[in-house]
Amino acid sequence: MKKLLSLLIACLLMCSLAMAEQPADDEVVLRTYTLENSMPTPIRELYVYQSRGANLVPDGLKHGEQIQVPVAGYYLRTPNQTLYTVEYVAGGETYAIRTLHVEDLFNVLYLTGTDASSGATAVSFLNPDGTAQEVEKVEAPAEGEIAERVYTLENATGQDITELYVYRSRGENLTPNGLQPGEQVQAEVMGYYLHTPNETLYTVEYTTEGDKFLNTYSIRTLHIEDLFEVLYLTGADAASGATPVAFTAPAK
Repeated sequence: MKKLLSLLIACLLMCSLAMAEQPADDEVVLRTYTLENSMPTPIRELYVYQSRGANLVPDGLKHGEQIQVPVAGYYLRTPNQTLYTVEYVAGGETYAIRTLHVEDLFNVLYLTGTDASSGATAVSFLNPDGTAQEVEKVEAPAEGEIAERVYTLENATGQDITELYVYRSRGENLTPNGLQPGEQVQAEVMGYYLHTPNETLYTVEYTTEGDKFLNTYSIRTLHIEDLFEVLYLTGADAASGATPVAFTAPAK
C-alpha cells in the first residue's frame, strides 16, 4: 500500500510538471517556496539563495595553475555584507568554503582539497610552505560603497580541478528568532527554468540545534520548476544518501 501511494504521488508530481507551462528562454519565473521544519529540534538559521552559475574552468585547472576571478560586494561591517562561496571538484570529490568576505586579504587562495570532516577548510590562505602571505591592507569603503576585488585561486590539490565556481552566498538568516518544529516560513524566489541557458538553481541551507551540537544541512540543486506545496526540512543524514528535504509530508 505504501509503495502504491509513493508511486501515485510521484506520478502526480510528474504530471503536474508536464502540465506546467514552460516560459520563454528569456522570461524570469516568480515563485514562493513554503518551507516547514519537520524535525523535533528547532531550526536557528535558514537561508535560501541563488547558486553558482557557469563552470569557470571548462577545460580544467591543472595542479599549480591559477585563475583570476573578479568579485564585488559590501564589507562585513555593513548591513548588506557580501559573502562568496568557492566550490570546486577534484578527483570526483566536491569541496567548498562558503564564508569568503570581500575584505578577506590574500594574494592567492590555494585550493587544497582538504577533507572537511577533519575540521579543515578546503582552501588555504597560507603559502604552501606554511608561511603567511604578505598582503597590503586595503582601505575599507564607505558604508554604502561596494568594494571590488580580484581573487587569484590556485589548484594545490595535486589533481586536476574539473569544475570551479565562485558565487555570492546566502544572505540574511530567514528565521532570526528560530523556527519551531511544525512551523513554516515562506521565501520568495525568482529565476530561469532548467531548460534555458541561464537556468537558476537555489540552495536551501539550514542549521538545527541538537542536544550537544549544531548540525548544518543543505540541498544545492533546487530548480524553480520543482513542484511542491511545502518543502519539508527533515534533517536527513546526507551520509546515508538521503536528502535533508522532502517534497512529501513525512510519515507521522
